[in-house]
Amino acid sequence: MDALDAATDRLAGTERLWHVRRLAWLKGAYGQTEEAYTLLEEGLLAISEAPAPPGEAQQAAAQQAAAQQAAAQQAAAQQAAKIESSLRYELANLCVTRGDLDRALALLKESLQGSEQIGDIEGKAASLHQMAQVYLTRGELDRTLALYQESLQLKEQIGCTRWPIPT
Repeated sequence: MDALDAATDRLAGTERLWHVRRLAWLKGAYGQTEEAYTLLEEGLLAISEAPAPPGEAQQAAAQQAAAQQAAAQQAAAQQAAKIESSLRYELANLCVTRGDLDRALALLKESLQGSEQIGDIEGKAASLHQMAQVYLTRGELDRTLALYQESLQLKEQIGCTRWPIPT
């Protein structure tokens, strides 16, 4: 995992954030939950403090017409929002592992809002599914069932045959 840690510093922008999310997942899977938690918190902090990093799409858009530039910026903003939602989702899973169900639910609700704002149906379904898992752990069966049903409807709507939906 040392090589993956070292690779983090060589990456930038959204590529770095996706790498951080995957690395945090691996660390969590190997029981290094504190390191995974820190990585995800730092990723969220980087998103909230820094303007969206200029990417290839944004550089190309700067050389094109104003309409094309606006479309590229919107796509970059959607990508950043999807990454942020995904980081919150993964951090919520670590909170469940640590027994912090209140924080997990708060993060999943934020992830759900982010997915809804950008029209990410897969992300929305995944967040609802994980929220149902937390409510199941709490023994709140009515809420669990309602969230599972809503998640399943979204899954069927997009024709996803895999469950849980990969995020």
